Amino acid sequence: MEKVAVQEDVTLRITHDDALMNAIIAEVWWVRDPEYEQVAAPMLAVVPDGDFHQAVPAHADDDLRRAADAFWLETLLPWLWQRTVVFRQASPSAQIVELDSPYHHILIAEEEAVAAAIIDFLEAG
Repeated sequence: MEKVAVQEDVTLRITHDDALMNAIIAEVWWVRDPEYEQVAAPMLAVVPDGDFHQAVPAHADDDLRRAADAFWLETLLPWLWQRTVVFRQASPSAQIVELDSPYHHILIAEEEAVAAAIIDFLEAG
């Protein structure tokens, strides 16, 4: 889906297949309903939170950024909250870490917070 290339100046260039992503989203995004209660192992979820859409390119103009942020706040974020509630109810012993980050690659963008959450999770088990 996404392809990452390291450029000569050591920055990353990320590209993805829009047609494939759109097909996946159309099929599973709104209807997926994992049976979390069936998982016997300890679980850790790192969930994005915040006021800004995480997939807006840095070079986006203000109109695109405002539209994306509105979609994030009105549609995606409430859906994420609802899914987090379902996860929490099905897996009351699961550890959930919510991070406010404007970046799509939250595991990389919030590396220290994610690493600390993973270490805490592993030490608790």
